[in-house]
Amino acid sequence: MNLFCTLPLFHYLCIQNIVDMKQKFFPILMIAATLVGCAGNKSKTTAEIDGIAFDSVLVDTVCHLTSDTNSPAFNIKLSLQYAKGDSAQAFNDSLLACGILMPDYMPDGETKDIPSVVNQFVEKAFKQYKEFSLPIYRDDPEHSQSLNNSYEVKTETRNVEGDVINYIATVYYYGGGAHGMGQTIVKNINAKTGKIVQLSDVFVPGYEKTLVAKLSDKLKEFFKVENDEGLKENIFVDSLYVPDNFILGKDNITFIYNSDEIAAHAVGEIRLEFAKSDLEGILQKKIACRQF
Repeated sequence: MNLFCTLPLFHYLCIQNIVDMKQKFFPILMIAATLVGCAGNKSKTTAEIDGIAFDSVLVDTVCHLTSDTNSPAFNIKLSLQYAKGDSAQAFNDSLLACGILMPDYMPDGETKDIPSVVNQFVEKAFKQYKEFSLPIYRDDPEHSQSLNNSYEVKTETRNVEGDVINYIATVYYYGGGAHGMGQTIVKNINAKTGKIVQLSDVFVPGYEKTLVAKLSDKLKEFFKVENDEGLKENIFVDSLYVPDNFILGKDNITFIYNSDEIAAHAVGEIRLEFAKSDLEGILQKKIACRQF
């Protein structure tokens, strides 16, 4: 691997981005060869729970196809929160397994240390990018703009009831074409056990029909239509479903349909929020009573 996709990645990062990085990611410059920085001061986007703290892996790096800095490039920016503390491993194991990071680039080994996994993730992403894109670039350098790639992940954590943490990732990927793909991925994770909260943990058996009807009504409000025919004109799915992408709040539950999931790209992300009182009869008692 040449200088422009070096291992460790840190050296190239410093050469290319040192002016911007001094202020934005100063902690990284203190840790050679890892691309890992500490979050430092806690913010409103970082959860706090007894026995577990949250730190962040911060990455901002680029891999050009050749030594020419005008050649196509793959830019990766990550701000990935992960748990530290007595119960951290179970939480982080779930985090690595749930698809927050693009599975294609996940390392093949048994490494579970989050900073190490992220470093290997970036290395593998760059390696695959060059293997796929460099032959195309050499054959047709005049039409190389479509070979520019970008991948960004920004995460936040929020406290819910008890030990449950909302882990929210905002992801953007561009791999050529008219526009990139953005999505929000939410996992509600029990910080002590690492268990990801599923829809079946939140709702009673047989909830689907009732909840789909409620989601349909919310979508009609969203699109400002009055009936099923009007809704059909605005979404492209034949059968509406309950998304497993949801934010479990203290007093509400928010369901998320990502851009391009059920409606045209121009519509963007759709969020439908319900007060828990509006879901009475289909909520598990422990959820309704805020005991989860």
